[in-house]
Amino acid sequence: MTSHRAHKMPQWKQLFESPVAPKAAWRERLSEEFPAFERFLAPTGRLADFLPCNRNRAKACGWRVVPGDDDICRAVCPDDSCDPIAVSRADLAMMKVDWPTLLAALGKVLCLTGQPDRVDALPVAVQIGWIAPAQTARFPVFFCAPTAFYPLIPSLQRFAERAAGTPFVLVVPSRDQLDTDCLGLLTSRKAKTVFLEEDVTLTSTGDMQCQQTAERLVKYALEVAGVNEPTTMPKFPTPEGATWEDFTITEIDGLTIEILAKVRTPSGIREASEQYTCERLGLSKKSKDGVKPVGAWDFLMNIVQHRRVVVPYKLTSLWSQTKKQKEQITAVLEELTSLKGAGAFTTTLGRCYYESVFKVNCELKDAPPIPDAPRRLNQKGLVAKNDADE
Repeated sequence: MTSHRAHKMPQWKQLFESPVAPKAAWRERLSEEFPAFERFLAPTGRLADFLPCNRNRAKACGWRVVPGDDDICRAVCPDDSCDPIAVSRADLAMMKVDWPTLLAALGKVLCLTGQPDRVDALPVAVQIGWIAPAQTARFPVFFCAPTAFYPLIPSLQRFAERAAGTPFVLVVPSRDQLDTDCLGLLTSRKAKTVFLEEDVTLTSTGDMQCQQTAERLVKYALEVAGVNEPTTMPKFPTPEGATWEDFTITEIDGLTIEILAKVRTPSGIREASEQYTCERLGLSKKSKDGVKPVGAWDFLMNIVQHRRVVVPYKLTSLWSQTKKQKEQITAVLEELTSLKGAGAFTTTLGRCYYESVFKVNCELKDAPPIPDAPRRLNQKGLVAKNDADE
């Protein structure tokens, strides 16, 4: 049975040391971690005619391959220093780094948006996506695999120009690839670095893992942008042609609701449903006792629990507060569903209550009666202070 244990991978630099090599050479170079890395290698369609010897790389020593008629080939040492060896055609298959697969997997595990730039061979210096946890926190993420003949600093300088003055994230194989010049440029641009050898692990099947690193990048983006919380709203898949009359909101518990939209069309019934917590909708706050809903959430729960109608308990003192809560819920529902939020509620002139246009589903509560307002509402929608203000 294959183990799915994650390893810290000390072989990332080995992956980029020589981008094309026979399968046998990759297996020798990556040792027991070869099965994990094999997912990021692709055959070139050619067979090797030479196998390098890892014991004497400096002299480019190795075996010359003599093709055979079957799947087994014979490899001989040119100067007879080593005995001939038998090698399979599968091990002679030339393989290269599969950049699209590698960079796409890296972007996915780092929770990036956007597609990586196209790259075919080393040296690699590309953008692999964006960190975008909020509308005001969007920064580019670059990947670079420098070589002995292509140092990192030229790529960094281009990254800085491409980022147009904003901070960015740099992903590199190893920390020792950053010299003094690189560190100075990264510091001046408030850039964040990710080191594959330290931050990214692989399972034996080649699945990347770096949850803490992804969370760290989100925190970095929000801090640099000065954003306390993400502002993106989870979208509801509103069916085409739906109106508020087609929606039903059900209370799951005091902190969770289910939204259902069902539309009847000539071709049949279209429906969509999603569950949302007050925290997911941005209608909560943190306290010493944990996350608690804000007043606007209470307004929505009152609507659901009191069969679509909400009434302030003390009309003259709480009507203005209730109105603000209703406006906050209206904005949330509009962003969530893409429908006009103003159409979600109705009221009647002279009566201090709101009624939802959408349907609700909840156990019947003891709803207070809808009282007559002590005065009619003024033009601002508030309870009139006196006869002249009506």
